[in-house]
Amino acid sequence: MISWKLADEQLKPAEEKRSQALSDLLAFTRFTKPNYRVNWHHQRLAEMLDRVTAGTCRRLMVFMPPQHGKSELVSRRFPAFMLGRNPDLRLIAASHTHELAVAMNRDVQRIIDSRPYQKLFDDTKLATPRSPRGLFLPRRTLGFFEVANHHGGLRSAGVGQSIAGLPADGAVIDDPFGKREEADSAAIREKIWGWYANDLYTRLSNNAWIVLTHTRWHRDDLAGRLLQKMADRASDQWEVLCLPAIRGEPEASASGSRPAMPANPEAYTSGSPCAVDPRRPGDALWPEFKSLEELEIIRRQDARAFAALYQQDPAEATLCDWPPELFGKEIWCPSERWPKEFRARVVCVDASKGHSDRPGDYSAIVFMGLGRDNLLYVDAIIERIPLNQIARIVVAFCERYRPDWVGIEADQFQELLVYEFARLSGERFEARRSVYAMRTQGVNKVVRIRRLTQYLTRREFRFRAESPGCRRLVDQLMDFPLAEHDDGPDALEMCIRLPGDIERLQ
Repeated sequence: MISWKLADEQLKPAEEKRSQALSDLLAFTRFTKPNYRVNWHHQRLAEMLDRVTAGTCRRLMVFMPPQHGKSELVSRRFPAFMLGRNPDLRLIAASHTHELAVAMNRDVQRIIDSRPYQKLFDDTKLATPRSPRGLFLPRRTLGFFEVANHHGGLRSAGVGQSIAGLPADGAVIDDPFGKREEADSAAIREKIWGWYANDLYTRLSNNAWIVLTHTRWHRDDLAGRLLQKMADRASDQWEVLCLPAIRGEPEASASGSRPAMPANPEAYTSGSPCAVDPRRPGDALWPEFKSLEELEIIRRQDARAFAALYQQDPAEATLCDWPPELFGKEIWCPSERWPKEFRARVVCVDASKGHSDRPGDYSAIVFMGLGRDNLLYVDAIIERIPLNQIARIVVAFCERYRPDWVGIEADQFQELLVYEFARLSGERFEARRSVYAMRTQGVNKVVRIRRLTQYLTRREFRFRAESPGCRRLVDQLMDFPLAEHDDGPDALEMCIRLPGDIERLQ
């Protein structure tokens, strides 16, 4: 066990501690909260937040276990520190409930009102019951305050609540999901994403910063979506500090042609994981607070909750069929390596318009080509498509890939799609193409999709790297069978099954 010892603050002269607290978040925290317990990971987190203060980091994600000090630094001390340095800053803070956000705001107010704080930043003051009446009397409520004689302040709200009309120079989001059930709900995940993209983000001023702390219950949570979008270099590029409760084996970098949380979440830590996290594999993050033995007891009580809360590993937390290491960078095929010829080509369609399908399900159109290297190359369109447009889009997709066979799920009234496709395609395709009405024959969808296991474990699939449909397809595979939608995997299984069905018919 490594013993981590930081410098003894008591040995420093008072003026030196005050001077350091003006520019260093951890020193500020110690100055305003002398009983704050410090471990090496607090120093790492404070260093990252100091970079936000300096303007060298504008997007920061923090993944750490509960009760390990991240909220004290990120949601309480950091906003107070920023307003002390610049009382004109307009800040927004959000959490998964309005009550928690308001409680954090009250804590920030108490810090600013405290004597140690005023010794550091006497120009940052809030309204008091005895504030003199004048032309400018700052507002102060439980969830919102303004700095007297300045333009700055802090507005706190629950995630999902409207913050329209309030511009912000910085935002702190502290755990947008409160519990597993919220993260497991596709509707709630979509609602939180809509709030972030359309409400919070539109309030940000030029060069505004965002700090996001997150418990990784699900790969498609807010942090997961933001990490995925980093594949587009025009999108926000986030720096990530990920410190699991028990350190796993270090990885050099995240795998995949797009960001996706790997089996070891340390792979997303910005910079060298070893430099940021000097522990040996298997060491606890803060053994004086939670020993390895205590952590193992928590793990045995609920492995899934431990994976999310303590290890920040959404892949393990979702208990899916296939391990995340099956979806590494080797499964992605960029355009320059996409085959020009295939030994066989099929397109299959799961329109998701049957009696048992839900209104929000996607329509999946999947191409699979057998390459000369015996690998299976996949492209896909997975979108919510109106019924009267599906056949036309399938025809255009087939014009691109010229499949030898087309399979269309024909359970219930979806068989009409087979005839509509044949009518629209007309004479434009090669005469040898056949269109097949495919039926489930009473086999459960989960059982059918699990037939893909042998192809996934042998890593025989290659997904088109630039295809949004393939990204959604792989997301659904990674979350199976707990995913809200499985239309893509269903159509992919049809591509595997179709040649065998044809051979039996012949």
